[in-house]
Amino acid sequence: MVNLMKRVLLLGAYGLDNLGDDFMLAHIIERLKQSDIEPWIVNTYKNRFYFGNKDYNILKCPYFTKESNYVMKAIKCLIYTLLPSKERFDSVVFIGGGYTNEEKGVKDIFRFLTLLKHVCTKDCFIIFTGQTVGPASSDKMKEAISKLYGKGHRIYVREKYSQELLKSLGINSKITGDDALLATKANSQISKENYAIFSYKEFPGYSKYKNKIFEFYGELAKKLCCKIYIIPFRSEEHDAEYLSNSELNDYLLTKGIDSEFVMERGINEFEVYFRNAKYVIGSAYHSIVLGLMNDARVYAIYSGEYYRAKMNGVLEMFGLDSFNTTTFDNLDVERAFSILKDADLYQKCTKNKMNMAKSVDEEWKNIIEILMK
Repeated sequence: MVNLMKRVLLLGAYGLDNLGDDFMLAHIIERLKQSDIEPWIVNTYKNRFYFGNKDYNILKCPYFTKESNYVMKAIKCLIYTLLPSKERFDSVVFIGGGYTNEEKGVKDIFRFLTLLKHVCTKDCFIIFTGQTVGPASSDKMKEAISKLYGKGHRIYVREKYSQELLKSLGINSKITGDDALLATKANSQISKENYAIFSYKEFPGYSKYKNKIFEFYGELAKKLCCKIYIIPFRSEEHDAEYLSNSELNDYLLTKGIDSEFVMERGINEFEVYFRNAKYVIGSAYHSIVLGLMNDARVYAIYSGEYYRAKMNGVLEMFGLDSFNTTTFDNLDVERAFSILKDADLYQKCTKNKMNMAKSVDEEWKNIIEILMK
């Protein structure tokens, strides 16, 4: 029997030992399979999908230790694996948004798009979803972004800053929010458990703030007076982010705080922690998204314009604002505590959450309709 299922190639920063992107991928694949679409992903990581699923259709690629950029790894995967395999795809969907925060990334992804014609069918659709675009720091960067997204048949962004930038370049897009919201569930009647999740993202050059950051988390934990779960978004023990979260847990324990370092075996296990958490405080973007979509009270810490747009963008869509964010060099325990204890501040989040979940659901209905043509 001839297989008439539509074949879709998904590209993104999944499979790189990143809980947030693998969480999005898992729910996107689940949604596509419900519609009899055959999703494929490329494996550009040297080990395994710690947060992934062995049942995925995976195009196994050579691991190139000299390449740290996942797009360049995907390009080599296309050249060395896809072209010889004779595999062909009806559509390509770029999930997640970290393609265009630097000029090199834009050029790499445009090169990938140029090569895609060799592995796509004649009427192949190119879709960008869950995008954070920019920041565009120069005219050259704006030109590169315009050239890249000009290739897309549909473009969905997750906050207003990206839409405004694309609009200024003459490119239409639609704001839908983060694709992790595909996992949003109706409001639970179960009371939140009295615990907080801390998740510390390691930014380059920010080791000088580590002592200050640990002190902030320690003082805040004491004021919250609850159990603390430390959840890293990396699973490899040698990774700087994993190590920093482990060190944070050790620091809290030395201060007499009831803290526990959590490393579960998959997406579903992690999701339970966020579903029941009362507070989520962190600098990992998807820790804040997961907190918001599970009705937790959140406080976000960020670095740089790219993460400012992401953090402020998602908070604003949930009805909050920049009062719920801070930078690493402007940490204030009293301010964070007062915001986390302000119940009225979070009441509007629940309604906005369901509206955003509906928006993302409609987005994927539209995408699936396109993919099935």
